[in-house]
Amino acid sequence: ERGQLPIRKCPLIRLRDKFGMPRDWGTLMLMLDHRNVAIVTKTLEVLRHKMHEGSETEQEAFKSKVKIIAMTADNEDLKGLAEEIVEEL
Repeated sequence: ERGQLPIRKCPLIRLRDKFGMPRDWGTLMLMLDHRNVAIVTKTLEVLRHKMHEGSETEQEAFKSKVKIIAMTADNEDLKGLAEEIVEEL
């Protein structure tokens, strides 16, 4: 609409759009704290499939984070995905 500023994507979303999802655990774990539900959902799915590739410490951190998301997420789809992953752990 005329007079409105263009919506700017956050740097993380711009990087994801340009290069795809990161592959390293550290970045993926940080992405679980993002406010964008789509980013967190995709990150959960990526880490779900990589879970057994991580170190024991990384796996434990992931388990803890998923449990927190399952308990606190406002978005029902995100909460459901986290609960599914918790059941698999």
